[in-house]
This record gives sequence, structure tokens and C-alpha cells, in this order.
Amino acid sequence: MTRKVLSGLALLLALAPHVRAQSYRVSGQIVMPDGSLPARSLEIRLSSGDGRINEIHYTDSTGGFNIPTRQFLVLHFTITVPGDGVTFATTQYTFGRDSGLVRITLNPLKPDEKGKVPTVSPASVYGPKPEAQKLHKKALKELEQERHADAEASLRRAVAVDSRFAEAFNDLGALLGKQRRYAESEETFRKGLQADPKSPRILANLGQALNYLGRHPEAVPYLRESLRMEPGVGATDLQLGIALQEVGQLAEAETALRRASETEGAIGHAALLRLGLLYAHTRQWEKGVAALELYLQKAPDGASAEAARELFERMKRVSAARP
Repeated sequence: MTRKVLSGLALLLALAPHVRAQSYRVSGQIVMPDGSLPARSLEIRLSSGDGRINEIHYTDSTGGFNIPTRQFLVLHFTITVPGDGVTFATTQYTFGRDSGLVRITLNPLKPDEKGKVPTVSPASVYGPKPEAQKLHKKALKELEQERHADAEASLRRAVAVDSRFAEAFNDLGALLGKQRRYAESEETFRKGLQADPKSPRILANLGQALNYLGRHPEAVPYLRESLRMEPGVGATDLQLGIALQEVGQLAEAETALRRASETEGAIGHAALLRLGLLYAHTRQWEKGVAALELYLQKAPDGASAEAARELFERMKRVSAARP
């Protein structure tokens, strides 16, 4: 029976039913906690309810966005805006595909967060050179238009002009990662950390790049530090859970994945699947059944739903056969 369960695990990781993509746009406006418009472009992370979309995009200079993406017949999308630790906290917003123009008001920092989030960093007190800022703004516009090659060229020029421009390094690393150029992405994020060692976003992104490269032991400290500085980010908890699971620290991996599973949308769904894998590996059949059952309730038409359902049934039989 164990072999059958492991076969189900392989299916869960590998099986992804082909679904024909459809053109779709996600449009809306980011609003600051006080009701004003942002004074700069913001990073936003778009994920879909079926787990197939997990992308980084950027708003315009006043927080507007109009993202061309793929629908994949999903019912819900989630947008995450990483907090800056100064004026707003990390904000997540889940909405239906037929919601039209969405308005996302950023969460204010709680009083106890203002003293705990390390906000003083080289990037927060250093203003990039005007020429580099101009190139960065140009790159953000090119990213909006999906002109990735042009955006990469503009970002490389920006960091060549100003080697202390941490935000541009982060954006370049994210773009390279999106193109699965993970080794280049890692190198770029490391340069970003040299410019701003206290950036939770760059720490998390570097950890994710190392995970993709299979260097999970190296990823763990970066992801832990990112969460220490900016707790409650589901995507970072998920990456930490994956890294810890791969290095065999299963108890801590379970804790991180449970936190991530509370996140709405693709991140939470992926965490539930990972929990199912963890519990199957440790033969905690009842917990595995519960995790996969919840996944199937939340994402019945997800990319891995068929494989998850098969594994769920097998684990349920194993659990029922126990004395």
C-alpha cells in the first residue's frame, strides 16, 4: 500500500491536465490606507485559484494595473501586495474572475508592527540616481506591456548606473526567475542584498530561487530571516515549508506549511498539497486525508485535483484499515 501511496505522490507532483488558455485581463487600482493613491509603482503578486498562475507584476506610478494573463477557467484570483514596513502592511485580496475593475485598499501597519518591522535599511534612506530611476520607471512600463527583453535591458542599465539600487536588482531578479533563469536570478538577488541587506522581499526571493535550484539547505536561513522581518507572508511560509521538508526538518516544515495553508488562493492550495505529501511521507494518514480533503473542497477543478483525489482515496483506505 505504501508503494501505491508513493505512486500517488508522483502523480500529484507531475500530473497537470491540459487546459486550453484563454485571454483575460485583471484590472484595478491600489489605494493607500489613508485613501490616497500611491506615489510610486508597487510590486503585486498575482495567483490563480487553480495554482497555475503565480506571477509578479507592477502597477503604474499611481497604483493602477491592467494585467494580461491566462484564465484557465479558474473562479478566483488573489493579488498580494508586499508591505513596505513603513506606510502599509502586506495585503491580500481575493476576487472572482467576473469582478470587473477591482479596488484594493492596503492594510495599515498595526501599532505593534511599527516597532517590530525593521524599516531602516540602506534602501529606505538612499535615493537612487535620477538616471537609474528613469530607467527603472521605463522598465516597469515595459513589464506592463510584457516587453520582457526590453525590460531586462532597462533594468540592467539601471543597476549599471547605480549599483546601490536595490529595488531594481529585485525587479531584475524576479524577471529572470519568471523566465526560469534561476542561476542568474540568484546572482541578481545577492547583488540586491548587498545594496539592501534588510529587504525581506529580496531575502524571500533569493530563498525561492535557491529552492528552484534544489539548494534547499541554503534557502532556509534567508526565508527564516525574511519571515522574522515580515511575518505572515504566505508565499514565504510556503517556500520555507518546501525547503524544510526537503532537508528533513519535518516538524518545522509542517508548522510553516500550516501557516501558508491559511492563505487564500494558489498559495494556500499549494500548501495543502504539500501538507498531504508530508503526512503521506510520515504515514500520518488521518492528517493527510484531512489536508487533501480541504484542498479538494477549495480547488475541486485545480490542476492537480484528479491526482489529489486519487491519493486522497488511497490514504483514506489506509487510514480506515488501521486497527
